[in-house]
Amino acid sequence: MRLLWIICVLTGSLPAYESKSVTGLFSSSNAMGSGGQRIVKFIFHGKNALISCQIDNVTLAVREAGALYLFLEQEWSAVQESQDVSCSEKLSKAHIRIPLMESEVNHTMPYFQYPQTWHVIYADKHTCAEKDEKLENKVIKFSLTLLNPDLAGNPLDHFSGEESGLNDFYFLLVLAYFIAACIYIQPLWQAIQKSGPMHTVLRVLSTSLLLQVAAAFTNYLHLSRYSGDGIGIPFMGSLAEWNIASLGTV
Repeated sequence: MRLLWIICVLTGSLPAYESKSVTGLFSSSNAMGSGGQRIVKFIFHGKNALISCQIDNVTLAVREAGALYLFLEQEWSAVQESQDVSCSEKLSKAHIRIPLMESEVNHTMPYFQYPQTWHVIYADKHTCAEKDEKLENKVIKFSLTLLNPDLAGNPLDHFSGEESGLNDFYFLLVLAYFIAACIYIQPLWQAIQKSGPMHTVLRVLSTSLLLQVAAAFTNYLHLSRYSGDGIGIPFMGSLAEWNIASLGTV
């Protein structure tokens, strides 16, 4: 049973990843307190990858010199670990700076031969100010969308680099379960109906399999929606995880 549970976890559980359509508030105080407000991490790949940001208060963003700073994974880790790098030096190491000067800002990422992990950070003119400076917390509502190119090269794919192919994988998995059910459902049901030394084992294995199928199907529904809006159906993802956790008790 332990081996079955491990296999189910590998094939049916939803990987932990961040939503790639992010909404929230850019906060001056949060950015100042941590040397930049971390928004999201995303793995871009290929050509024409896109980052799009919509804000509700352009005037405030311009007045506060708000901008998005994009750091490569290794450089972000290095500045976070270093104790000798000042706040301004830290921001200067960002490869890309995107000023927020319009209600909608679209930035096309450079071409990547290999997938690269980027951290998106928000900062404004107060971020590197003295800590004892009295600051009125100014917030800007935002919606951030990160997109990779699809097979046609258009920036329409919400999946980060490490998530590419997940939707197709779960589709094939659900299809395989459906075909197997059409073939084996009748003899399996007949075997369960009969009493015998294997009756309890068959019932337990059948229950485990049904939970695995349910996890795969709910994951597929979640990822199908996620591919279109970058958010998906979080309830379905949670339900899939609950199904997998339930396997440990079967």
